[in-house]
Amino acid sequence: MGTIKSAFEIAMARTEDVAGDKEGLKIKAWEEEGKKIASSFLLDHRDPKRFEEEFKAAKTGGDSRAREARLAGAREVFKNNLCLPLYPNWPETLETLRLGYQVMASHPKEVNAFFKEAAAFFQQYWQSREQLGDAIRAQLQETARSRSEQLTAQSGFKVELDPEELPEYARAFREHEGRLTARFRTALEEVKTGLDRFFK
Repeated sequence: MGTIKSAFEIAMARTEDVAGDKEGLKIKAWEEEGKKIASSFLLDHRDPKRFEEEFKAAKTGGDSRAREARLAGAREVFKNNLCLPLYPNWPETLETLRLGYQVMASHPKEVNAFFKEAAAFFQQYWQSREQLGDAIRAQLQETARSRSEQLTAQSGFKVELDPEELPEYARAFREHEGRLTARFRTALEEVKTGLDRFFK
């Protein structure tokens, strides 16, 4: 009987694991719903009214676990998209995120002040990145001119190389950008952590 009981207990434990997995799958599905709503908003570009309608429906539908899971999924998408800018249109992306956070946050009035500070932070990083490129470009100006003259003499055609076209530019920029990004990334994580207070 001991062997039979042991086998029965094992079978019951497996059943409990399956039940637990089903609950986990439910939560995962709710989180995915929230992610889908947030991703659609970001892809559609600044349609806060539609996002608000969809998000409110998700926020009120189902039990509290479903609402919390959907909110967690949406927040994850927004937080992952809050990153150091690489392209000139970063202010538009930041504005889209601000509008989305206003819809989701428990304290929407505080969101504007937060994103104003965030904009200054991102502007500082963007300017530092631009200044880095300008400095490297200036250092390689003479090299670009010299190689342009060599290529012109070899080909018989007028060649004008921009410093950014030189392999030295890409190497130097990657090296220095890595250090710059490392400094700002630590601060960015603090910025992201600060967002959590809007949902308490």
